[in-house]
Amino acid sequence: MSLTFLLPPSISDFTPEQLSEVLKLRNATVSSTTCQNTLEVLNRYVFELLYRPVMRLPLVMHHLTTIGLVIYGVYILNNAGNLDIVPLGLILLFQASTEQSTFLGLLFYRLKHSWSSVTLFFAAVQVFIVKFATLVWCYTFWGKHLLPNKESNAIITGFNVVFPIGGVILFGTQLWSTYVVLKIAIKARQLGTNKAPNVDLIDDHLEASENKLENGSNSNKT
Repeated sequence: MSLTFLLPPSISDFTPEQLSEVLKLRNATVSSTTCQNTLEVLNRYVFELLYRPVMRLPLVMHHLTTIGLVIYGVYILNNAGNLDIVPLGLILLFQASTEQSTFLGLLFYRLKHSWSSVTLFFAAVQVFIVKFATLVWCYTFWGKHLLPNKESNAIITGFNVVFPIGGVILFGTQLWSTYVVLKIAIKARQLGTNKAPNVDLIDDHLEASENKLENGSNSNKT
């Protein structure tokens, strides 16, 4: 007795019409799951934009750019049917999930722990390396799979214009955040290796530095 009926069918067993329906079902399943996961990610960015009364411009630019790229990616998935946007989105999602060392350093910083300077130094270096590496990874994948745009799809063409600009904005804002973390680490180090950093002094130092930069830019304009 043959048991071949228990085996899953291969692609060659499908007619062109059946194969088309299978691919549509797969794309719809991937699209639905991706949209659901994307909304969960976007909720965090939108929540932070809404609940914080004051946000620095680089952080606002980072969040708005991220939201824009994610929405465009979902639009491509739903309307162009290009599944290459999924791994590109996963790379960007991985890039956004590499801030654990920064969060740990800021926790020590707020607790005035003596490990804050070392942890923040490590976080600044680690985040810069990882962000730069993932940026190269993103551009490499984009250049290989999406940039050629063999089907001359207008949606993909628009994305090929928006994505490199968005990538530069994201990396620029991440460089700014790395600089801020490094400044906090240096100030904490200056306050003493064996002493917990004074949070108020560090905040005052950063605020004074920013005011100095703003006053300098205003004087140049006048």
